[in-house]
Amino acid sequence: MNYIITGENFTSHLLQELDGDFPLEILTEQELRESDISFHKEDKLFLPSQSSLDPVMERMDCPERLHAIEQLTDKYRCRSLMRAMFPDFEFRELELSELREDMFSPDRKYVIKPTKGFFGVGVRTIEKPGDIHAIEEEIRRDLEVNRGFFSDRIFSGERMIVEQFIEGDEYAIDMFYSEQGKPIIVNLAHHPLPKRREYDHVLYYTNHRIFRLYPPERDPGRNFSPYPCRVQTRKRRAGADRIESVSLWRIRHG
Repeated sequence: MNYIITGENFTSHLLQELDGDFPLEILTEQELRESDISFHKEDKLFLPSQSSLDPVMERMDCPERLHAIEQLTDKYRCRSLMRAMFPDFEFRELELSELREDMFSPDRKYVIKPTKGFFGVGVRTIEKPGDIHAIEEEIRRDLEVNRGFFSDRIFSGERMIVEQFIEGDEYAIDMFYSEQGKPIIVNLAHHPLPKRREYDHVLYYTNHRIFRLYPPERDPGRNFSPYPCRVQTRKRRAGADRIESVSLWRIRHG
């Protein structure tokens, strides 16, 4: 069966116009919660809102798919999957309260973020180890404002990942794994980074030149077939052949 599960904040009427035209069932999050539906290996799901992920995972009757979602939802576990590809990449998991100045090299830039989260909540860049205490309090205030909206399954609170900052031009790759485990790229976009965080997700663009930059053999998730995901990478300006993954996560959330 094919399902579309809309979230509490989903307002578009366009999906409802598909009802009856395609072999799929469209449910609101509330309708799903009130139903006895469970999802099996052969089912295909599309979730346009993050808030719907929690009730879907509660009804997932497929351990392999549930495991894949949990792996890609957790940034530390996902980064650990790519350790063999990037053995020199520095990252660690810790509680926000465990941050100390001596954890950070003064000549290296870092990023800190919740191991589970989205929308840039609690994400900060660390450039000077001496700033860590101010950054800790800033993150804690940010988390306090947002933690009440989502469950622990999709938002980790003060459980954080700290990783070295990756310089370079950023690209977003939408892809899926075939039944044979082959990565299939369906979209690749350049994401120019703005100076102000408020505009971080405003602009993505693509063209033929961009599609020639990313080698499909870069495959950090072979165990997730068949599965759609997004890979976020950065291409270093110095050393044009150097591409590193910033993150990898499930596309919502088929």
